[in-house]
This record gives sequence, structure tokens and C-alpha cells, in this order.
Amino acid sequence: MKSLRLSCNRISSTRWRTFFDQLSQISIRRLDIGRNKIDDFGLAELANIRTLKSLDLCSNNSITSSGWQTFFSSLHTRGNQSVKLDISDN
Repeated sequence: MKSLRLSCNRISSTRWRTFFDQLSQISIRRLDIGRNKIDDFGLAELANIRTLKSLDLCSNNSITSSGWQTFFSSLHTRGNQSVKLDISDN
């Protein structure tokens, strides 16, 4: 799978975590999950997906500053190099 768009859904934070765990097992390059209710724990799981080159996380207002800090630290530690990242309106 190369690209997946799941923006504007009402998926629970628990389901997002399970979904991201499964996505980390495949090679996905582009993921649009803007305008959802992803929380800090879901964001931490998302950092495990190493194949992403484009990630849209706009308008996920359930993520705290601590969650963002953990996410970016995790990306840096793992050497994940996303080409495009949209975190607007958070």
C-alpha cells in the first residue's frame, strides 16, 4: 500500500493505536489522518511506522505538547526521515 487517507473519522484513540501498530508491519509511504482524535498514545505508536514519506496530522487537538515532544524525539532517535509533515492547527 502506498497511500491511505483516513481524515475526518470518529475512530476511538484505542482503535487508532491498534491500527498504527498494524500499519507498522507494512510499507506505507503517505498517510493522511488529519482532523481526527488521535491522542498522545496513538501518536507514540505512529512514530513506529518507518516507511512514511508524507504524514498529515493537521487538526488533531487531543495531542498535548508532551505527546508532540515524545513523537519528535522518537522520530529523531529512530532516524525516521519524513519528507513532508503537516501538523498545522494543533
